[in-house]
Amino acid sequence: MKTDLVPSEEECLKLLKLQNVPENIIRHSIKVKELAIEICNSLKDRGIKINEKLVVAGALLHDLDKAETLDSEKKGHGKVAAEELEKLGMKSVSEIVRKHLLENILYGELKTIEEKIIFYADKRVQDDKLVSLDERFKYFKERYGLKDSSIMKIICESYPKVVELEKELIGWRKSSS
Repeated sequence: MKTDLVPSEEECLKLLKLQNVPENIIRHSIKVKELAIEICNSLKDRGIKINEKLVVAGALLHDLDKAETLDSEKKGHGKVAAEELEKLGMKSVSEIVRKHLLENILYGELKTIEEKIIFYADKRVQDDKLVSLDERFKYFKERYGLKDSSIMKIICESYPKVVELEKELIGWRKSSS
């Protein structure tokens, strides 16, 4: 039987360095982790069980392959890192990394609370700053959607579902938060 390894925060940071992940992506991932922990604490206060170690690892490693897949013909962001992590025995972390992309909310792929937390936290952090969903989705449209109408469609269709996820995880917030 295969084990499902969940690396510590220190092990995640070492892996990011080992994979030559750029500093700006590491700063983004650390900010995603910080927001994810805030969400975890709020949910735990409501009596929801969460694997916090898994949330930390997923947040830190969610963009492990971003730099190498950004302008590449490879399989695509999230998939490359997920395969690498799975080979290292990190099945649950691999699933979070695989599912953090926008299209996954459209297809009902987010099953666990940990997957939902990382997915959402990533959508609230632009570079290393906490922004509203409105700001983040405006960025997505300008950065990715203008180049490709199929990506624009995913961005536009996923927005209301991410707003619903926000309500599920943290309750309603004004879009300026």
